[in-house]
Amino acid sequence: MTTCKECGITDFPTDYSERTKIKLLGHSLCFDCNFWREKVEDRHSFTIIEGNCYCILPNTNSRMRGFGGRKFIIEFFDERPTIITHNLWHQGEIPPHFRDRLQDEANFIIP
Repeated sequence: MTTCKECGITDFPTDYSERTKIKLLGHSLCFDCNFWREKVEDRHSFTIIEGNCYCILPNTNSRMRGFGGRKFIIEFFDERPTIITHNLWHQGEIPPHFRDRLQDEANFIIP
């Protein structure tokens, strides 16, 4: 029996690609918990706002932009400058058992 060491579910599916299956079994994690584990290990490709994970991608004229190209102003809690983006992608709400490792680091500024 396989049990996820983060959320505790048992017999989680492993019928993914061989590479993904090896990661899940190697870390004893379900797919969802492995996704968040990878976020914990790579803190540079996203930001956390109000318990949710967002990727901030370069502004583009492409029709494929996060939130349909809606304007977001993001103010960070540290020394990073405030940014304006039209290409923000929601990655999901952070599960409670990962929130101590993935804490808020910015706010949305509402004009």
